Amino acid sequence: MSRRSHRKSRTGCDECKKKHRKCDEDRPICANCRTAEIRCSFLDQDTSYLVPAQASARFNSRPTSALSNEISNNSSPSQPQGLKEPSDPYALDMTHLRIFNNIYSKEFLSFEPQDQISIVSSVIFNKYILPTPYLMHETLAFSALHMSIQSPHSCGFYRDYATGLQTRALALFNDKLPVLDLNPTNCTPIFLFASFLAAHLLSDTLYHETINLDHFIEKFTHCLTIHHGVTAITNQYWDLLRESELGPRLNLGAELMRERDVPGSECAALKDLIDGAPMHPDLQKIYHISIVQLQKVFDAEQAYPSAQFDSQLVSAWPIMISPEYVDLLRQQAPEALIILAHYAVLLHRCRDSWLYGGGGKFLLESICSRLGDAWHQWLNYPMSVLLDEHAS
Repeated sequence: MSRRSHRKSRTGCDECKKKHRKCDEDRPICANCRTAEIRCSFLDQDTSYLVPAQASARFNSRPTSALSNEISNNSSPSQPQGLKEPSDPYALDMTHLRIFNNIYSKEFLSFEPQDQISIVSSVIFNKYILPTPYLMHETLAFSALHMSIQSPHSCGFYRDYATGLQTRALALFNDKLPVLDLNPTNCTPIFLFASFLAAHLLSDTLYHETINLDHFIEKFTHCLTIHHGVTAITNQYWDLLRESELGPRLNLGAELMRERDVPGSECAALKDLIDGAPMHPDLQKIYHISIVQLQKVFDAEQAYPSAQFDSQLVSAWPIMISPEYVDLLRQQAPEALIILAHYAVLLHRCRDSWLYGGGGKFLLESICSRLGDAWHQWLNYPMSVLLDEHAS
């Protein structure tokens, strides 16, 4: 009696090939392996959304996009504690579930404006975050960072998870986009990814990298480079992003950041000092533009009374400043530090937000101490903020 013929599956799982069975190629586990309750080789090929960070070593080295390359240069090389390959593919990692659950906690979402669609709303989550592994990992990394800030006794544990998940997110991003090729299909998830990364790195720096001013400036200027990646994406696909679910947030931000007929006075004295200082015109122009952009953020804060939106506005200036100013800040030019001290006032006003905490006060005190009495006149406004706080 002849064997029953069957159609061979060239792309079936290893187990079905060995047993000469037709594989339905269902992933992550085919029907035959599911029925037999054996491990399917698809589990080793498929990219799950919660793969431990050290699994990123499986990726072959290849050219990376500028955005992810900048971030990975400062990623921690150490393996996060507790991220181990599960021996049982069906075992639940309860830490990952806690981190996921935290995404929708009131505390995590406290930085969101109440009258705008949440950046992790069900619509945005199901359409962009869940189907995009690198974005899913970074969303979880951002949540883990929040847990490290909110749980001092578990700070190191959750920060390791934040670092590991972010490292894995970058590996997935590099694998998906070895060359950053923006198009109408991927511009929204990439924009969200870059935005989460920028906020994550800024918050992590303000909380965990305040050993001293030199160390902080090194980390902070790296954050500013990432913020420029957000600008590049926004500028290239502004119209498409405005038509997406993010449109109301972007439109409100653009309206708030428009130049006012009568700007505020927070940066007025500093602008006059820069304009009258004996320096090269090109250098003067870099500082002048940075100050004008910073004043726009102060003005926007006054125009929008919602305290929740203040934390969103704080991230506007890092996106607007030029690479030339970032280079001057990296060199710790006194004028660049003084402009940063004025920005620290905004950070300090948002100290109740988990994103920023005491980072603004650290910057104010550190820069005023570093520059000393010689720059007292230039630092008059930031110093007055500190004095007012001490008086109260």
